[in-house]
Amino acid sequence: MGFDIQHRQVTLDGDQRWVTVAVPLISLAKPWVIYCTDGQVVAQFSNRLQSELSAAELPSLIGIHSSATGRAEEYLPSDNPAFLAHEHFFVDHVRFWANETFGTTLEREQSCACGFSNGGAFALNVALRHPQRFAASIAFSVPPFGPLPSLAARRSQPAIYMAGGNVGPEKSIRKNMLKLTRELRHAGIPIQFHERDAGHTIDFWTQEIVAAVRWLNSLNTAEGQP
Repeated sequence: MGFDIQHRQVTLDGDQRWVTVAVPLISLAKPWVIYCTDGQVVAQFSNRLQSELSAAELPSLIGIHSSATGRAEEYLPSDNPAFLAHEHFFVDHVRFWANETFGTTLEREQSCACGFSNGGAFALNVALRHPQRFAASIAFSVPPFGPLPSLAARRSQPAIYMAGGNVGPEKSIRKNMLKLTRELRHAGIPIQFHERDAGHTIDFWTQEIVAAVRWLNSLNTAEGQP
């Protein structure tokens, strides 16, 4: 049991990025595909997941590495060309590349965007801006980032899992996530928010990914997942 982990370079319009992919070696069911920001975390996430979950529970992880110099510009939603270009790379290009290269599904009902910190803001926005592509989003420690995209009545909405800590800088981030939770629930978005005794650390997010994947697997795709 475990993952086949590969590091590949993917090019779009002259922009070359590393993508780290972890595909279950044994899949007893059609796995979720989790598209992760900050792709360097895929190795840690996959190690933790394979140590605590069964083979039937493991997702595929597609991790797009962030820019070495412009992470915030790419991740925080705006009309900035850097954000729009990275959104296109993440939402369209990498999904089809992973499907062609590794056979991961393109089905919306098995696709999730995931991230932490500014990457969490990106993952949340990507799912809300493209509900026809993503059935879910896992967003950890989401900082303030401006207004949410339009959440007018739609045929489908993504389910959201958010988690934040309450230690150090996470205290102010927690306030933002509680505000986001209220706004999303008011808009009819199915959301779970979990508060932990934790700080703004990769250790927290690596631990939390296990609970988040269990939540993801609990979503009932057969009976009309959001």
